[in-house]
Amino acid sequence: MQPPRVLLGQWPTPVRAAPELRADLWMKDEGACSPLYGGNKVRKLEFLLAAAGETVLTVGALGSHHVLATALFATRLGKRVVALCLPRPHSPHAARVQAVTDRLATCEVLASVTEVGPRIAAYVATGATYIPAGGSNALGALGWELAGVELAEQIAHGALPEPLRIFLPMGTAATAAGLATGLRRAGVRSEVIGVRVVPEFVTPAARVHELGGPVTLDDGWLGEGYGVPTPEAEAAVALAARAGLTLETTYSGKALAAALAAPPGPNLWWNTLSTVPLPDLG
Repeated sequence: MQPPRVLLGQWPTPVRAAPELRADLWMKDEGACSPLYGGNKVRKLEFLLAAAGETVLTVGALGSHHVLATALFATRLGKRVVALCLPRPHSPHAARVQAVTDRLATCEVLASVTEVGPRIAAYVATGATYIPAGGSNALGALGWELAGVELAEQIAHGALPEPLRIFLPMGTAATAAGLATGLRRAGVRSEVIGVRVVPEFVTPAARVHELGGPVTLDDGWLGEGYGVPTPEAEAAVALAARAGLTLETTYSGKALAAALAAPPGPNLWWNTLSTVPLPDLG
């Protein structure tokens, strides 16, 4: 029996050939799955927020898309949001995201990751529902299992050929792990490649496999660390911009860079970045 779910997105998300990026590349665009805010967090939050109480606690880096998405959707459902925020390299994009988040959630900036555990315990003791970073637990991964089934149906209906490889960024892993599980359930043989955007100690391989799988971890695009641009990501973002797509260098740019360098396809790049403009909250 499926757990409770609150419908936040519009499914299925579109898929199309992307020859302007690479001749044998297809793109599945998660960006506009909701008029409120798109991207890969929405599928997870449909299950996570359905199970949440009146106060939601989550954690992420300053400028986290996950924290912003949680704040937008939870407040729309009448819930209060508290976010534990950790330092990250500055970027104009992250600063814009954080500015919107600050209008919606109570953001507590921590100096170190060692402070996270005690603060979570304190809030949970008061009755808050804890949603982990990235929405990455079994419930969050379930949303992406359904994404795998959705893609299988699009393949069956001729919207795209079965990809040899599927590329998407891998931070806290529930997106890639859930997708891989759903594809296997639906009989799709595509290799799911999680392009690592966080250091291995943050999301070790064992954690990925706990959430689902199988996922091939590609460690070659991280560069100097989370949030630090690489030349390859910057080149991918520039190519996407010439094709009318707005990306960023922390997640979507690094995943596209990996897809552009892949062996011959057909390959699929899953755009996990919201294409909905950040709301103006006044």
